Amino acid sequence: DARIGYYFIPNSYKVFLDSDLDIAAERIHKNEREEERSRSTAEAKKKIILRMESEKKRYDELYNTDCYDKKNYDYVLDTTKITIDQAAEMIIKEIKKLKK
Repeated sequence: DARIGYYFIPNSYKVFLDSDLDIAAERIHKNEREEERSRSTAEAKKKIILRMESEKKRYDELYNTDCYDKKNYDYVLDTTKITIDQAAEMIIKEIKKLKK
């Protein structure tokens, strides 16, 4: 995981994992360690939004780049309706296409 790996490693295959914000918040809320767990999915969603806003501002100021601009990536995968294993399979399939 590297929010701006695309920026620092330009000669790489760059993957952006996307998800519906509500689904992402639900996943985070369910999977956070007990001491970090949000009180609700709504709170997890607020944390996601704050983090995204902070990253956008910071990376724009430091590097003049937006890590959420999907044009910076070779492959954008919507993980909203798929499992982790399915996402991994799809990414591997895309990378294998490059070798052909």
